[in-house]
Amino acid sequence: MSFNPSKCQLLHITKKRSTVQHDYTLHGHVLEQVPTAKYLGLNLHEQLSWNFHTDVTAKKANRTRAFIARNIHSCPKNVKAACYTTLVRPMREYATTAGAPHTVQNCHKLEQVQRRAAQFACHRPTRTRKQPV
Repeated sequence: MSFNPSKCQLLHITKKRSTVQHDYTLHGHVLEQVPTAKYLGLNLHEQLSWNFHTDVTAKKANRTRAFIARNIHSCPKNVKAACYTTLVRPMREYATTAGAPHTVQNCHKLEQVQRRAAQFACHRPTRTRKQPV
């Protein structure tokens, strides 16, 4: 099996502030160094923080939920609920055991997706937050 060097990336995983910089080559090409990389659906960060993965997951699930809301807004509750459980919820729950959101902030981001989808499926208008004066 041969690797395509243009598709390979280098991710230094460390908690250190300053790392030893070294260029790695594969088939004569220098590998690109990146702070985050996607591997098996997980967004890995160089400091092994799950904040980036949670942000990307919540953003993707919100985009899908908004797409559903735009296209099936006049359908009955059961259709909206079925769309949520088949399209949005698997995105939200994929790899939660590996990158379990253990901080309150990350839990809130993922629960917010579910709350918005439930409001949409139950025909409840979304609450608007009061703007600070």
